[in-house]
Amino acid sequence: MSFVVLFVLSELFAQHRDAGTTVYSFLDVSLGSRPTALGNAYTALADDIYALFYNPAGLYAIRKPHYLVTYQNYVSDMNSGLIGAAQPFRDQGVIAAGLSYLDFGLFEGLDLEGLPTGKFHPLSLVFYSGFARMWMEDRLAAGAVLKLIYSAIERYNSVGFAVDVGLKYHPLTFKKLWLGATLKQIGYQVTPYDDERFPLPLNTQLGIAYLLSPRPITWLTFEVSKDFESFLLYKAGLEWHTHRNFCLRAGYKTTTSELLHFKDSLAGDYFSSDPPDLLDDFTFGFGTKGRKFNFDVSLSTFSVLSTNYQLSLIFK
Repeated sequence: MSFVVLFVLSELFAQHRDAGTTVYSFLDVSLGSRPTALGNAYTALADDIYALFYNPAGLYAIRKPHYLVTYQNYVSDMNSGLIGAAQPFRDQGVIAAGLSYLDFGLFEGLDLEGLPTGKFHPLSLVFYSGFARMWMEDRLAAGAVLKLIYSAIERYNSVGFAVDVGLKYHPLTFKKLWLGATLKQIGYQVTPYDDERFPLPLNTQLGIAYLLSPRPITWLTFEVSKDFESFLLYKAGLEWHTHRNFCLRAGYKTTTSELLHFKDSLAGDYFSSDPPDLLDDFTFGFGTKGRKFNFDVSLSTFSVLSTNYQLSLIFK
């Protein structure tokens, strides 16, 4: 196996932790322009089809069919995208489904002596199926998502599944406040890349969303998340509707520097064992909506991957 294969398997498809190793780290990639622009602080605010990927309980707010298409670029030829659809059923709840991909681009394999072994194209696919319903007189929403996972790199591939569960609560005494909670990546690696299975990157998220102003509509969101590596990560976002059909967004989050090891590996440091650091990620974006569509754009200034953008279109 080449150095590149070893490294991509460990850094892009698995995550090295002080407490152990997890697989399918791409499950934490930002999906959807609105949540991304808000620094992924979306657990409590989720109220549209993006909820399928952040907090399935938020699907309850969909009142008519929604269809989503998203594209995101990363460094070099690395890119991702997703499609999704949601269908409400009167007072019975909302069902939704989606498919995301993460294309890592074309790699040149090398053997232990540095000789080329051929090109390969790492790819991951995730299928989502979710349901949500409102309870307690429109104060508590609950939802769940089943994820079927496939990833491939060179001649190695893996299949797994995961479940996300989420809640949203609207206190009667605080009408401008929403609370949200999720437990994500409860799952199993059915088929490992080789002979060894690893746990999925289990994480929990707690968030609040506060309506600062009803006119113009201004939301402030904040959340904390705890993942397998025992880091507390913080996220915050602001959404300001400057016009009935237009809004500006900004966000901030802390994230880990694992992808920095990938960047270092290109310079020859293939087996860096330094623990991941915490980095700052600032995000920005805007959204515009019409009677039949929403169009969202996000821009991320994450230092390791440089600046990248994401475009999302929702038909309704």
